[in-house]
Parts: sequence; structure tokens; C-alpha cells
Amino acid sequence: MSPRQSRSTGRSQSSREGTGSTAAGKVTGEDWGRLNAAVTPTGSMDLLGNIPTETGSMRAVGPDWNPASATSTHRGAVGPWEDNPEPAGSRSATDQAGAFRDDHDAEAATGLRLLTRFLVGLAVPLGLLAVAVRLVASPVFLWIEYNRPGFPDDPYGFGPGQRMSLGSHGVDYILNWAPPSFLGDVRTANGLAWFRPEEISHMTDVKYVMQLGLAAAVGVVLVALVAVVLRRRRDAAGLIRAAMRGAWVTIAALAVLAVVGMLSWEWFFTTFHSLFFADGTWTFSLSDTLIRLYPTQFWIDAAATVALLTVAGCAAVILWGRRALRRRVC
Repeated sequence: MSPRQSRSTGRSQSSREGTGSTAAGKVTGEDWGRLNAAVTPTGSMDLLGNIPTETGSMRAVGPDWNPASATSTHRGAVGPWEDNPEPAGSRSATDQAGAFRDDHDAEAATGLRLLTRFLVGLAVPLGLLAVAVRLVASPVFLWIEYNRPGFPDDPYGFGPGQRMSLGSHGVDYILNWAPPSFLGDVRTANGLAWFRPEEISHMTDVKYVMQLGLAAAVGVVLVALVAVVLRRRRDAAGLIRAAMRGAWVTIAALAVLAVVGMLSWEWFFTTFHSLFFADGTWTFSLSDTLIRLYPTQFWIDAAATVALLTVAGCAAVILWGRRALRRRVC
């Protein structure tokens, strides 16, 4: 071998050795593929703390991860790094049940809120009308009517004093629990009854309607007050607005009734009585005591007084509501 060949051979060997050292120091992509296929995933992770999955992707390892549990995981299973170890199906059922309860509770709360507001709005007209009717059905209103200028005289001879005495008996009867004899025993100096049986029967019907109406109004107002006490902290503004709406609706309804009454009082009076009393039980002759004590003008004045007192009460409710809402905003 010549020196040139020897040098060439040495250079070739030296080149192969260098190539071998280079291959030993660097790993190609194909080598990494063979290494990944040969290495089992148990306990392996990269520098970022990720572990390989079945598909070859990397998954982050939680603080409680251990290799043994990692090897037992499979697709669809929940590993120890999950926040909720419950199966997906159970977790979904729990969420659905919780959502159902939340919806049910929300619906119940909404229904209770609407019911409370409705009671408050209804209590305003009923309460104010009950107070107004009770003030009109009193001896004070009778005295004012019988003594005011322009009130029609009795064509059969009743003076203000006699009207006041007999009229008070009628008002007392519809408000107390006395039997029909309370009116039947009211007689003239000659022992004649002032009220015929038909008149006493009608006044008894009036008594039932009056007392049932007042009792119903008082009952609604009491229930509304209890609801307000229980709900005032959760829905104070809503309850105040409900009371104001009830007042506005009452004013509007009374305005319509007032227009109807002024246009056709006879129709209004007849329709009102037909709603509560049977036909033929509330019509009398001009000489009967009830007509002489409570003529048409009396009922017109009574209806107007009830309406004015109720409107005044509604105005007071509206003013109070505005001030209360303004204080809550401030």
C-alpha cells in the first residue's frame, strides 16, 4: 500500500468514524419514531409534564397523577386529573336535576310574586270601597242628606226628624245581626207597622249583600297585608307599584261608571239592583216607607259620595307610592 493509499484509507476510516459519532450524537426523525414505538407509555412524560395518550398526543399531568393510574385510563374514561371524578352520564343527570329544581324554584317564586302583587292591587279598590260604603251607611250621612238644601221633601208628610228616626232604623238593620223583627216592630203611635213585609224582606237581602261584601273586602285586605309583611323585603318596590296600579284602575273604572250614571241613571240603578236581587223584590210604590226615606236623590248622592271618597283614597295611595319609590331611589 502506498503512502497515498494509506492516507486515503485512513481518511476514509476517519470519515466513517466521524459519521458514526455524528449518528450517535444526533437522532433523526425516523429514529425517534422507532424509539416511541419501542417505549411503553407507562410512566413516561415529556419535559412539560405531559403524558402520551393512545392517539400519540400529549395530555397534561395533574398534581395527583401516578403512572399506575395512567396506564389504566382509556378513551372515554375519567382520569385522576379530572376535576369531577363522576362518570359523564351521572354528572349530566345531576346537572339536569339541578337545573330542573332551579327552574321549578324560579317559577314558584315568580308565581308567588305575581300573586302577592295581584292581591295588593285588588285590596286597594275593595278596601277603599268598603270604607266609603261604610261611611255612607251611617246616621251622619243621613243627617246631612235630610238637612241639606235641595233634598226633596216627602210628599206624604215625613219631616227631617221623622225621616232621621226611621231612616236610622233601616241603616242599623243592614249593619247588625238583628232578626227581621228589628224593623217589623217599628210602629206608629196607632200600632201600625211602618215597614211592610215586602220592604223588610228586601232590607234583609240588602243586609246579606252588604255584610258579605264588607266581609269579603276585609278578608282580601287582611290577606294582602299579611303578604306585604312577608314579601316587603324581597319585593317592596313591586308591591308599591301594584298598589298604585290598583288605585289607577279604580279611578278609571269609577270614571266610566260615573259617565254611565250621568247619561242614564235609571238604567244604571236597575242594572245594579238586578245583579244582586231577584226581579220584583226591590220595586215599591211611592207611598211605601222605603221610598219616602230613601228617594232617588238619596241614591244619587250616596253613589257620588262613595265615588268621591274612593277617588280621594286612590289619590292618597298614588301620592304615597310615588314618595315611597322616590325615597327608595334616593
